[in-house]
This record gives sequence, structure tokens and C-alpha cells, in this order.
Amino acid sequence: MAAQKLTKARLIQILVLLAVLITAFVWRTITYKEASPVGEVSVVCQKESGECFEDASKRKIEIRLIQHDDKGGNQYQLQVPLNFDVSQVTLLSPAESRQKTLITLFVTKHFKTGDFFLPEDSSTSDGWRVRIESNDTVYILKF
Repeated sequence: MAAQKLTKARLIQILVLLAVLITAFVWRTITYKEASPVGEVSVVCQKESGECFEDASKRKIEIRLIQHDDKGGNQYQLQVPLNFDVSQVTLLSPAESRQKTLITLFVTKHFKTGDFFLPEDSSTSDGWRVRIESNDTVYILKF
């Protein structure tokens, strides 16, 4: 492509375009707002009763985690209220990066329920957690 002479009109066009780009960058930088982080709530569930409590405030929440002793003790049922908006439920292994299992919830008459089991080689449930993601909060269930 042949080189062209830089005219006053072309120089003004380049400077105006540069000014628009700088203005857009500065405007976006000034008006930038970080996304609010999702609140994470630690929850402790009792194996005997299935009741769950917030770890910090000890306030009872409507989620239940029931252990089925009659099926070897490694099978659980998660019950979430129908009005609870859930986007994803995941079973996290003690070494979180190694094993993540999605738990499918089914709608029943009174709850959304999901069954899951721990692998047979896990003698205890120590370290296993259930992560429930809703719109504005993430619940981490320890059991």
C-alpha cells in the first residue's frame, strides 16, 4: 500500500478517534463496580435428626440431610424446601479438587429431594461436604 501524505483532515480524524477511545476508557474505569460476592454460609447437619444449623449463629435452617442407616450408612437424602431457589447442588470430596459429583434434585409434594451416596471405601463422612448454590447464597453443608 502506498504511503499517503498526512493531511490536516486526516490528523483531526485520528485525534478525534483517539479522544473518543480515551474518554470511553476513563468513563468505564470511573463507573466500574465490582460484582458483589456471593455470600457463603457454613452449615452443620446432625446425622441423627437430619436437622441443619448455621455454623456461626446456630440458627436452624429448612434444609435437611438424612442418613439412611438401613442402606449401609453411606447413603443420604438431601431435602430442600420447594420455595428454595437452587441452581446447583454438588457433593465435594475431602480433597475437593479430586472429586465433585452433581446431585440431581427431584420435586416431591413437600420438598426438592436428592439422593447421593459416599463411596464404599470412605469409612466416615469426615471432610465430605454438600455445596448448594442459590441465587445469592452458597450453603456448605458439613455432616
